[in-house]
Amino acid sequence: MLKTFKRLIAALAVTMAASPVVAAFPEKPVTVVIPYQPGGGTDVMFRIFQTAIEEELGTTLVVEYAGGAATLVGTRKALAAPADGYTVLVTTSAIALNTIMVEGKPYTMDDFEVIGSMTEYPYALYVNDQQPFDDLEGFIAYAKANPGALNYLHLGQASPTRLLAARLAHETGTELTPVAYPGSGPGQPDFYANRVQMQMASASKQYYAGPNTKAIAVASNDRVALMPEVPTFKELGYPNMVGGTWFGMFAKAGIPVEARDKLRAALVAAEQKVLKELEAAGHYAVPVKPEDFRAYIDADLAHWKEDLIRLGEKIY
Repeated sequence: MLKTFKRLIAALAVTMAASPVVAAFPEKPVTVVIPYQPGGGTDVMFRIFQTAIEEELGTTLVVEYAGGAATLVGTRKALAAPADGYTVLVTTSAIALNTIMVEGKPYTMDDFEVIGSMTEYPYALYVNDQQPFDDLEGFIAYAKANPGALNYLHLGQASPTRLLAARLAHETGTELTPVAYPGSGPGQPDFYANRVQMQMASASKQYYAGPNTKAIAVASNDRVALMPEVPTFKELGYPNMVGGTWFGMFAKAGIPVEARDKLRAALVAAEQKVLKELEAAGHYAVPVKPEDFRAYIDADLAHWKEDLIRLGEKIY
């Protein structure tokens, strides 16, 4: 019996020596793909998280910007990477909206592993302060008297920045002209210079404190702490004008469970470290656990589908 046991131990040792050693994740930097241009809302939000996530993971996060085609350029870049956890995508609600708004379905949500939510925020209607109105009533009167004269900055067909502005035009019976940008960063100089006169953007310090910027209504159920003097659309008689966006982290489906769980744990812990900084900037934690974020996304997408149907737009 003892000889048999020794032979088994010897065989096991040979097998272990011949087997490759699996390194613990992460053993190298993790690439973070942001499907927008530098300086936009997603970039600003992620930079609040970055150092805290690096501390939790014990490695560096290398940011790669890949803006364009309503986030499809960056999203496809992340999907082209190996499913090893070393490439993640930090993006917005657009990732889900593209699955129903882009002909040919470039991907489905099942192509991704959900790492977890990051933040969410309601939108506000911002106008360049050179416009001849100070409130929503004046905005509507001007837009009706000057059909198409007000251009709005948006971040692609499959983005809440466009959908909510289109909903505003529908609700108010006005004609507004969309102007697409690969990210809010490239679009802001045109907004500040009055080349585009309005935008739906986060009710956050990043936008509210911008030059030549006036907030005239918030698309939330209640007024927000950052701009308590700004009324909600609901207060002003437009109860359907409630909307915003969320931010999340994703990886290609099929990544090792260890990598997924470590990324999730790092994201959750990092959020707790930077929560006050996020809230000061107008970002709020999404009230779901990482494993429940997919269900949250599906419910949000159902809401936007209703919006698309109301607007008469095609759903794929």
